[in-house]
Amino acid sequence: MKNENGVLEFKKYYIEKLEYSFNPNYSAINNTVDIKPEFKRDIENLQDGGFALHLLFEIKSSETSPIAMHIDIVGVFSIKTNIENDIKMAHSKASAILFPYLRSAITQITMQVGIPPLVIPIINIEKLFEEEKS
Repeated sequence: MKNENGVLEFKKYYIEKLEYSFNPNYSAINNTVDIKPEFKRDIENLQDGGFALHLLFEIKSSETSPIAMHIDIVGVFSIKTNIENDIKMAHSKASAILFPYLRSAITQITMQVGIPPLVIPIINIEKLFEEEKS
């Protein structure tokens, strides 16, 4: 997938790390589930001039959460620019490209383990990471 300027190309994605555990001590009070997911990203420059974007999702173990989960999904991108602003924009756009794959993986994993599927809402992931910087 190339953007309109042909600067960014999405090559592939894969799940590098997946950890999941069920909390056997969890009991829903009033059928409520209280999870506080965290999103992080890390960018790794590759030898061919491209980059790998690690999009991380985590739910930490707690008394109010039925599960703990950690997913590191990696997107591999090529980039055809040396301009710093274009590179920053490519990193931001790469997060938006990879986010639906992460959402889908979370839903599929939770659906397969016998709990109601966790559907992460559509969010502006680019804006989320911009707000974290400020």
